[in-house]
Amino acid sequence: MAESWVNQRVKTYIIVDEAQCLFGVNEYEAAVNSSAFWSHVKATTTHQNLYVVLFAAYGYQGAQPGLGTPISFDDDQCLGLADLAVDYEECVDLVRYVDGLREILCDEDIPDLARYLFVNTGGHVGLIRDATVRLVARYRNKVGVDWWIMRKYLATREFMFTLTEFRGIPSLTRSGLEPADFELMDKMLDGANVECPESGDAFHAAAVRLLTTGFAIRTFEQTIKFAAPWVAAVDRRHRCGELLKAIVTPRNLREFLVAILRGVSPVFLRAGLGQETNHRLKEAAYQGEFYRAGWQVVPEGQGTVSLEVGGLDGMTKEVDIAVECAGNFWILELLRDGDRGEDHLKRMINSGAYGKLLQHADEHATIDLGERDMSPKTRKMHPGMIYVEFSEGFKLATVTYPTGEVQHVVVGESRA
Repeated sequence: MAESWVNQRVKTYIIVDEAQCLFGVNEYEAAVNSSAFWSHVKATTTHQNLYVVLFAAYGYQGAQPGLGTPISFDDDQCLGLADLAVDYEECVDLVRYVDGLREILCDEDIPDLARYLFVNTGGHVGLIRDATVRLVARYRNKVGVDWWIMRKYLATREFMFTLTEFRGIPSLTRSGLEPADFELMDKMLDGANVECPESGDAFHAAAVRLLTTGFAIRTFEQTIKFAAPWVAAVDRRHRCGELLKAIVTPRNLREFLVAILRGVSPVFLRAGLGQETNHRLKEAAYQGEFYRAGWQVVPEGQGTVSLEVGGLDGMTKEVDIAVECAGNFWILELLRDGDRGEDHLKRMINSGAYGKLLQHADEHATIDLGERDMSPKTRKMHPGMIYVEFSEGFKLATVTYPTGEVQHVVVGESRA
């Protein structure tokens, strides 16, 4: 390769696209191929008139940190997911001109679909393109399709499984992540602003790995967060699991809630206590366990359970859990120990943050969760809210409905 260009007087550039494909898929193949390939690249750099420019998706296939180029670039010369993102108006144009989509959707539906995709992809061009191409392939030549039908499909188990095939979604199993990386992702899942660890911080190496593999991005406020909600969804699905084993289909939201309480793991909830300075269980731990148990409650092929559903035009926040089961659509908002209870209830009115979602919901509920020994002694009760209080050790749940009716549920009973 290099010998052919010896003594060339004309400055010449070789541009290699999809360079990550040169590395191979598995770790061994990637190590062998990258070593051989970069030996050629280094040889060419000794000849001043030959330059190699490569475009590669970092974290894709075998191109992981540690196998990359020996030639370093300044940060301002590198593009990450945040740099490849579009704003909402650009996203609308991008979706509007996807080949075949305008033959399926009316013009009025395009902005709603674009906003949903914009929120869940973080505006990342590759994810938007992948999703719209799949939608066109699925709904081409079908009549009566609107954007809400597409949104329902984008929340299905079938589509969520395909997320791992997206070019812009990094692989949890092939990215060489370490325990500290998952611990940092847990902090990001809690939704709080996580400052990007500086050099010398215990999580600095973890942050570098998450940033270079595409799991996370650094914001202008110097915080670190998931590159997109769909990236967070892949992580949570992988970590929480979704074993499907229900036989009886819940007929209403109340039956669904009771079935979830019978399916959650007391062991997991007990293990999560004390993670905060006030020794309470993190809200994200409740949410993740409800999500996992929810998949056990919905029989296979009967519906889906989705986390943090939003992205609708006019929605300023995302509802914690949305359930589509046997033709019903339910939405659940979770809070802990009465925290901002009145604010959560206001979201569940037609003029509130979830107003547009309520137009499609058959039932909705705001659920206040607490552990008897950890909850505040003066817990404010709000009319219209469902209260769930766990006994010591999360062995029993006492459910109080807005009507005043009280029901006792053995936690984890269906897991026995």
